[in-house]
This record gives sequence, structure tokens and C-alpha cells, in this order.
Amino acid sequence: MAEKILVFTYNYVPYNVTGTFRIMRFVKYFPQNGFTPVVLTADQGNEGISELLRKEVPPNAEIIRKRSIFKTKDKLGTGKKTLYTNDISYVKSIAKYIVRFVKDVLLSPDKQILWSIANIPHIIRILRKSKIKYLYVNCGPFSLAVAGVLVKKICGVKLIIDFRDPWVSNHSQLKQTYIRKKFNEFYEGICIKNADLVVSVTNELIDDLRRRHKFKTKYLLIPNGFDPDDYSNLGKCKRYVNDASFKFIYGGKVDIFSHFYNPATVLEGFKLFQETYNIQNAELILYSSMSRETRVYIERKKVKNVIIHDYVERTELLNILYQAGAFIHYIYPQSSPESISLKIFEYAALGKPIISINTEEGSTAKFLFESRAGFSCKNVDIDNISELFYRAYCMDSEEFKANVNVEFINQYAVNKLTDELVKHIKAI
Repeated sequence: MAEKILVFTYNYVPYNVTGTFRIMRFVKYFPQNGFTPVVLTADQGNEGISELLRKEVPPNAEIIRKRSIFKTKDKLGTGKKTLYTNDISYVKSIAKYIVRFVKDVLLSPDKQILWSIANIPHIIRILRKSKIKYLYVNCGPFSLAVAGVLVKKICGVKLIIDFRDPWVSNHSQLKQTYIRKKFNEFYEGICIKNADLVVSVTNELIDDLRRRHKFKTKYLLIPNGFDPDDYSNLGKCKRYVNDASFKFIYGGKVDIFSHFYNPATVLEGFKLFQETYNIQNAELILYSSMSRETRVYIERKKVKNVIIHDYVERTELLNILYQAGAFIHYIYPQSSPESISLKIFEYAALGKPIISINTEEGSTAKFLFESRAGFSCKNVDIDNISELFYRAYCMDSEEFKANVNVEFINQYAVNKLTDELVKHIKAI
């Protein structure tokens, strides 16, 4: 009889958000490795649901949903700040400062601490009823890890914490108040100290944790990856017409108010590419549910052949990407050298050039170099961005595909990564 593992995650199927996909794929392949998954996750209402994701849930998995207290994120692109903003410059009056102070004390490390703590009794009941000895916590929100530590203290369960993103060193921490930063440093240390296994997506993130915490914690590198099952029916999309134009396609967040997804340098680089090399038949296509303000900003830039579509279901998006000339991945104005987006692996498996507008160093750049799946540049270097557009535009697609290091990319297949993950969990 297969052993059970309890997965505690805020985001999961059917919610079509970034935090869903990594844990969704581990849960999908757990049964093939001797684990029956029990998933305790948030009921976030009816927004952002993709019914197609439900097929990714293994038939023997037990899914338990507990209603969320706060929405994951406010509506993007409003340009408005609230009392809960990370920007301390907003906190001006004494009254607002007091409110912010109370929130920093009560809602650290993040506002989902209330949901996480409220579900501790449910977690304990599930563990004891089913005699489960493994608790797998998917972060973020990072407050779930805090709840996981408390559960371990009560039940003696084996605690595995998966850091998909950095915690204390996250760019979002740069404008946090002093007290919230200290709370986060304290909570991160407690969680690292008490975890039986800490899983993360890059060596850079693991090294960052090791530098701050000298505990004898076991760390395991399990990168993001791609699911081979996603590629079995590509090329059957009816929505997209493959004409003579060369298509640079981006799918994801575009937000002029974001620290990571401002499209400014992508647009400037594409415009320079058109003007410098007199390119008339190249299109930059953005699939994104962007705000009105962001859409107006792009239109006012008056860059030729920039086409905006609403974001589409992930399965349909892969079909669209399959017919692209090249893929765009960008982060601006911040850069993210220590992590690799899940998209990079999905793009690489398609065998088309990837242009990563982020940084020339770090995890993404290293992966693209070793896989020969694309190119990277600094997100502020407009000339280099333009050159990479031209390089991808001129490249022979069959020659590029033949040069891709397929064996290197295939080691990031999620079924193989899950095999490795389960092996280390059972060795705890």
C-alpha cells in the first residue's frame, strides 16, 4: 500500500497562477513514486480558474480546500497604493504608521499567516487520522512554512519546505519596514532550523540560505522543469494563423507598475531592432491580461507591429508558442540572477530561440548557455536587446534546433525531478 504525504500549499489546481504549477506537477507524479498525495489548499473563489488543469490531479489524490481569508493579490495595474503596500514612503501620517505597525506585527511574514495558522488544527487532524509522517510545505506564501514548523513541534512529523522563491533576499523586501524585515529574518531562520529537508530551485538560492543560516539543515536542489505530457498534442491550435511574419511571442504578466514586469526596455529594444535593421515583417505579440493603464502605455510608445492579446489558457498558449519564431522572457526594472522561471524550461523543450532580457549572469543565463536554447542580456542594454532580436530573426530554425542540447534539457523533465525528490524525502 502506498504511503501518504500531506502537501500544504496555498495555490493549487484549478487556479491558473504561477505558484500552482511546480507543486501541481510534483503531486501529479507522486503516485508513480509510491506516495499517495493528500493536498490541503486554499479555496480562492471563482476567479483565475482553468478547468483544463483539473486533469493534472492524479485520481487517487485527496484534495481538501479551506476558504482563503485574503485574495492572493489585488487587481494589477491600478496604480493605487494601500495601507498594506510594501512602499514605506506611503506611510506618512502617525495614524497610518500605527496601522502599518500593527499589521507588520500581526500579519508577518505575510497576510496569509491568518489562513495558515487557522488550518493548523486541520493539518494535525489529517496527519493523525491517516498516520502520515511527511508534511510537504510549498512556499510562498512563506507563512505556510511557519505553520509547518508549529505542526512539526506538535506532531513530530517530517517537515519538507520548498522555497520556489527567495524569502528574506527577495526584491519585494527592499521597501519593507524595518520591523517586517526583522520578523522575516526571524521566521526564515526558525523554518530553516526546524526543517528536515529544504528544497529549492537553484544552487544560488540554496547558497543564499546557507550564508545566512549555519544550521546543519539538509538542502536539496530540485529545479523547475517541464512536463513531457504537455507536448504530446502541440500544433493543433485553431486560433493562431502562421503567416509569413516572424513572431516574437511573450506570454505572462505585463505591468508598468511592477518591479519585474515593466515592458519599457523590451519595447525600446524591439523598436531599435526594427529601425536599425529595417525590419518590416517582425511582430512582437504579448499574451497578457494587462491593465488598461499598461495597455495605454504600450500604445503611446507607438512601436510598430506590437500586438496585444488577452492571456489564454496555458494549454492553448503552448500551442501558440509552438508556432512562434522566438520566445521573449524578461524581467525589468529589477533583475533576477538567482532564479529561473518555469517558462524557460517550457520554452527550451519547444526547441525555439529564447531571448532572456534579464541579466548576462546568473541561473537563467547559465541554463541558456549550457542548453544552447537561447541568449541573455542585461535588461538595461537596449543595443544588446536589439541585437538579440536580430540574431533570433536571422537564425535558421532547423539549424538552431539541431544545435540545442536536448539531453541536457531532458534532465529537467518533471517526472525525473519528482523521482529524485521522493528518493530524498524517503531518506529523511
